[in-house]
Amino acid sequence: MICLCLTGKTIEENREYVRRYRDCIDLVELRLDLLSAAALDAVCSNPARLAEMLPGVQLIVTCRRPSDGGAWSGDERERRRVLRDMLDGASDWIDLEDDLSDELEIAARERGVGIIRSIHCFESLPDNMGRILDRLSRGGALAKLAVAVSGMEDVARLVESVAHRAPGRHIVLGMGEYGLMTRLLAGRLGSAWTYTSARGAVQAAPGQVDPRTLVERFGFRRIGEQTALFGVVGDPIAHSRSPEYHNSRFQRDNLDAVYLPFRVDDLGHFMSIARTLPLHGISVTVPHKAAAAELADRTDDAVQETGACNTLIREHGLYLGTNTDIPGFLQPLRPYLDAIDAATIVGAGGAARAVAYALVSRGMDVLIVNRTVLRAEALASDMNRAAERIESTRAGVRPGRASSGALPESSSDIAGFRSLIVQTTSCGMEPNEKCDPIPHYRFDGSEVVYDIVYTPATTMLMSRAERAGCRVISGALMFEQQAAVQYDLFRRSYWSYQRSRDDGTRSYDGVRRDIGRAPWSRPSEG
Repeated sequence: MICLCLTGKTIEENREYVRRYRDCIDLVELRLDLLSAAALDAVCSNPARLAEMLPGVQLIVTCRRPSDGGAWSGDERERRRVLRDMLDGASDWIDLEDDLSDELEIAARERGVGIIRSIHCFESLPDNMGRILDRLSRGGALAKLAVAVSGMEDVARLVESVAHRAPGRHIVLGMGEYGLMTRLLAGRLGSAWTYTSARGAVQAAPGQVDPRTLVERFGFRRIGEQTALFGVVGDPIAHSRSPEYHNSRFQRDNLDAVYLPFRVDDLGHFMSIARTLPLHGISVTVPHKAAAAELADRTDDAVQETGACNTLIREHGLYLGTNTDIPGFLQPLRPYLDAIDAATIVGAGGAARAVAYALVSRGMDVLIVNRTVLRAEALASDMNRAAERIESTRAGVRPGRASSGALPESSSDIAGFRSLIVQTTSCGMEPNEKCDPIPHYRFDGSEVVYDIVYTPATTMLMSRAERAGCRVISGALMFEQQAAVQYDLFRRSYWSYQRSRDDGTRSYDGVRRDIGRAPWSRPSEG
């Protein structure tokens, strides 16, 4: 279920929030501590009127102290009196902090009001969260544990605390951007409902989204017990178009599947969560492509040669890694390839590895420039080793060679490698739109400029190149092409998952066959 937190100062303001999201919500939580003095007096004098003022939804009442993330400024005796008054109204639930006396709980039970026992931790995760939930559940109360999470290690601990608990008798959520997944996947984590705030209203807790975004963008209502889960990991991740792309295609194909964004600081901790849920396919973006290559249980030739993985597919409990950036990058470039003899690659990260491998394997010499020259040198060395393997195993193929250098201070710094310039860093991507990775380079109009950033659609670098008369390729084209290849893999994984449920097996041979031509192999130790 979806609960809308009502944080307005007046009942009229809160009624407007209910009206706006009525088709998306099941419950509301009225935050008494955020009401104006006049509104609180009116509610307390006639609590039964709340059913008229907030019609058609279950009502939770609570009044939070500052230590619990609230704004109550009165004394504790008065706060308890306000909560006691609400029991004589139309409340379906009352949220009581763990340290409140049993007197209010007894009164609530006498009136048939549901009880939520809650703890809010804003500093760090407590130890023994399972035992805390057991304590909060005493007497049949609904246990609520809201904790601030600072990264995937915290989220993994939170997920583990509910992994073996009966669903529907607790609410567990991580506050903050890293904790968004606990809100989106509340049902999978056994939570009775998730909390949201109205767009433009005071946010009741860090990391909440509005109900319509939850339902329409993230497909919250479509996530059932058997729904196949997919997602994209990165840091940052808010700019990603992948959820929109893949969810629209899942819906168009009538698949019981949902694709979600996950802000991830540590991919290793996230993968433990992915195996628990489980996730059937994962898109990997900045800065985790190299880590994904190491963490995959099996990898194909493209990943082994580049050391970068942007796609993980689940098979029989294992994650298979490939790189759809390579075909995605090459497809928009095909009309220009005959006129390009060499290229400059700006950056030396995971995306640069895919780009360099794609070009070198097609016989093009590349110059890799990067702010940290040692990283550029390491990537060039890796690509030259890959070129040697290609030459020794593919008869008649002459791969290109890679060299390295610093970011150019002038056009002459990349002489001989300027017919194609590929920008692979996050420079220019939201929220750094004003960033230009090579501000000292002057275009003469003969270059093909390819910026793999796709948000915004036109970067500062692309605008400067267009003004100089260059032919420009947007990262949106690469995104569309690589996402199409990725979606085909996700769709095949989905149907393999469905077949495994139907016949009780875990056969994913179709995915294995189509994801890459080379046999899968385990990454080397370390």
